[in-house]
Amino acid sequence: RKSDVSGSIVSVKPDALNAIPTTSISEMLRGKASGVQITTESSRPGGTSNILIRGRRSLGAENGPLYVVDNVPVSNINDINAADIASLEILKDASSQAIYGARAANGVILVTTKRGTNGKVTVDYNGYSGVQQLKKNFSLYNGTDWANLRREAFRTENNGVYEDDESVFSSSGDIMLNALKNNTSIDWQKFMIRDAWSHKHDVSIRGGNEKTRLSASLGYFDQRGMVENSGFTRGTARINVDQTVSKKVSVGANLSYTRNKLNQEDGTLEEYLLTPPLAAPYDANGNLQLYVIGDNATTNPKFLNNQTLNETRSNRLLLNAFANFDLFKGFRYRINTAVNIRNHEGGTYRNKAYSKGSNSGNAASLSTGDYSDYLVENIFSYDREFNSKNRFDATFMQSIFKESYKTTSLSGSQLPSDLLSYNGLPSAQVLGTPSRNITERSLLSYMGRLRYTLMDKYLFTLTSRIDGSTVFGDNNKFGIFPSASFAWKIEQEEFMK
Repeated sequence: RKSDVSGSIVSVKPDALNAIPTTSISEMLRGKASGVQITTESSRPGGTSNILIRGRRSLGAENGPLYVVDNVPVSNINDINAADIASLEILKDASSQAIYGARAANGVILVTTKRGTNGKVTVDYNGYSGVQQLKKNFSLYNGTDWANLRREAFRTENNGVYEDDESVFSSSGDIMLNALKNNTSIDWQKFMIRDAWSHKHDVSIRGGNEKTRLSASLGYFDQRGMVENSGFTRGTARINVDQTVSKKVSVGANLSYTRNKLNQEDGTLEEYLLTPPLAAPYDANGNLQLYVIGDNATTNPKFLNNQTLNETRSNRLLLNAFANFDLFKGFRYRINTAVNIRNHEGGTYRNKAYSKGSNSGNAASLSTGDYSDYLVENIFSYDREFNSKNRFDATFMQSIFKESYKTTSLSGSQLPSDLLSYNGLPSAQVLGTPSRNITERSLLSYMGRLRYTLMDKYLFTLTSRIDGSTVFGDNNKFGIFPSASFAWKIEQEEFMK
């Protein structure tokens, strides 16, 4: 019972999460739980946020919490559709590490997805559409103010004597001087940043009977970037099934699939902040041009962005199957298994027209990653209620977890054609050094927990977990994580009534 919990747990209602239209569940948690700090990692479409529970514990190692979805540890909570969440709980104290082991040193976030219920079949749809607008950003100089500052700079270099505008603004051609005379300065911020639409759609069907319960859902999210050629799309699908085989046996399965695509802008985009407003982004024919003030050095950030392709595709499949057995009065056994497969492919390409400093066009890179893990848990539990005020329960768990991550990357330049973009890497005249990395980890765990409720007032909990991991040192392959907690329901005392 929730009233018998003695650890530090914060619950966040699903309605509170879905009140904020964002791709990141971590961002949805901002301001929803005390002791939980959310910092933005990236503001581009599909960007994520970092979660810190009760502060930072390490200067160099990972500080993020462990995510557990439907009793299965996962590495990325943002692959889950927020519309599928039935409950979200945050474990913040030492007892979380005693339950979930070494990976829970930074806290635990527990997510339970929606399941089918006995009764009438229900079909739900939820969607929204919105627009992102830049309300306030940098205050940039207009053409007149910038021209005055340039005149002052030349005066300082000329021993306090002002020079004529032809000398000040024609050093690299007539573009700046003509823009000044014609009052045709450009606001680079408005030129580069646009309004961006986003929309999200979720449809679900849930129902069942006394034997079989089913929940299925589909979701789609599309977020355009405020910079051209940037955006993020995500499609999700989920099926949760519960089957009652007999009075003593029940089984279930959860299957989820997520597909993401991210397009990013050129990495030099922020240089528009330093580009003079007295410039010509278009040539005489109305086409974007590379150099904007005629000096063959100051480049057009929009032109470079249009010559760049930077995209990443990822797929994730998670299958979880479990079975529950009521052995005899008070004793239960549960086997929980999961297979998680995730892969991604990221490619970049700069076409022939791209030129920025030492970066020239016809350059490409390609990286791929394949991740997989599996989990097997055996859980034995016993609970006994002596009377309405005294209860005891015990849980013992043994689990095996193994993960593998393989990455490959390749780069090259002087590709003969723009036609294939980064897919033409095999024909590159200059190839970089390819790289290949393989990481494998295994975890063997044992956990035990004892809880006793005395007189419905005093709660005692003892928990310990033993983790044996391949990433631990040779002389310390196993770590022990114990905890003890006590809670007092003081409102049950006579002097408080």
